[in-house]
Amino acid sequence: VEIKVMGFLSQNSERQVIFSIIMPIYNSQEYLSKSIQSVINQTYQNWELICVDDGSVDNSLELCHKFAAKDARIKVFTKINEGVSSARNFGLKQATGDRIVFLDADDWFSEDILEIFSKYDLNTDLIIANHVEVFSNKSEKASLITETNVATFYERKELVRFCISESQWRKDSWYGYLRPVWGKCFSKNLIEQYNLVFLPSLKIGEDMVFLLTYLLKVESVRFTNDYVYYYNRANETSAMNNRNWEGPSQGLIYYNAVKNIVEDRFDEETLSDLWLETAESDWRSILYSNLSLWKKYLELKKLFQSKLYQKYSKKIVYKSAGKKKKLYLTAIKYNSPLILLLLFVLKEQSRKGDN
Repeated sequence: VEIKVMGFLSQNSERQVIFSIIMPIYNSQEYLSKSIQSVINQTYQNWELICVDDGSVDNSLELCHKFAAKDARIKVFTKINEGVSSARNFGLKQATGDRIVFLDADDWFSEDILEIFSKYDLNTDLIIANHVEVFSNKSEKASLITETNVATFYERKELVRFCISESQWRKDSWYGYLRPVWGKCFSKNLIEQYNLVFLPSLKIGEDMVFLLTYLLKVESVRFTNDYVYYYNRANETSAMNNRNWEGPSQGLIYYNAVKNIVEDRFDEETLSDLWLETAESDWRSILYSNLSLWKKYLELKKLFQSKLYQKYSKKIVYKSAGKKKKLYLTAIKYNSPLILLLLFVLKEQSRKGDN
C-alpha cells in the first residue's frame, strides 16, 4: 500500500488548529517546571496541556496545580499509579483538540514546535520531526532526514519495517528515533476512529506498539528537519535506566504484541531484529540487577533454553546482520552465557563512554 503523501512540503491550515499536549507524570519534580514552561513559551497559543499525574509521591502534582492556577489552558488530573500507558490513555480521553502531541515530563519543546506543526494540513495523519538528545555534559542533534531517505519509505511496509528494525542491527541510521511517540504530531480523529490506545500491560516498548498500530492506519506522513523536541538522557532516574530483573515476561509481551500487529508482513530476519532487542533489554536488566554473578549466569542459561532463543540462534548468518548481532547469536547457539555477558559489558561500557 502506498502512503498518499510523504515528504517535506506543507500547506497552511484553513483554521486555527487546536493542539492537545498529553504529559504523563510520575515523580518528575526535578524537570517538570522546565517541561511545562516550554509549553507556556510556545509562539503558537492555541493549545491545551493535559497533565496526568500517575500517583506521584513527590511534589509533581503540586507543581502542576501552581502552573494551572496561572494558565487555564493547563488541565491537571490525578490517578492511581498504573504506568505511563494508562496515563497516556487517560490523557487521550480528556483531549479536545484536533492534534495530539506527547511530551514526557522530563523532556521539553522548542518554542516553535506547535507553530511548525500548525503549518501542516489537517489531512496529514502523522508529522515526524527531528530532535536533540541532551546528556549531562553535551547535546547531540539527530541525523538529518533527506529527500533520498524519505523516498525509501513511500511504501507503508518499508516504513513499518524500519520502525521494527530501528537500524540498531543495520547500517541505515538515517534518522534518530522513529519509534517514540514524542517528537511527532498525531491526528485525534484517526486515534478515535480506530480506538487506538497504549497497551497498559506493557512496561517497555509501549511507544512502538502504539506507533506501529497507528502507521498501519495512516494515509499521509510528512517529515521535517526542525529540531523541536529535546530528549533528556541526563535523567538517570528514568524507567529506561532503572529496571529490576523480573524475568522475561515483559520482553515476550512486547515481542508478541508487535508480531501480532504486523502478522505475516515480514520475514524472519526482520522479526529476529525485534527479538534480539528484547533479549538485550533482558540482559541489561540482569547485568544491573542485585543478583550474584552466579545467579546472573544461571538466569542467562535459563533464557538460552527458551523457545525464541533456540529458534533465532539456529540461523546465525543473516543477510544484513552486523558483527554485533552475529557474535550475540553465536554465543547463544553455543550456549556460552559468559561470552555473551562479556560482549554485552564491553558494549555497555562503550555506550556509556559515548554519552
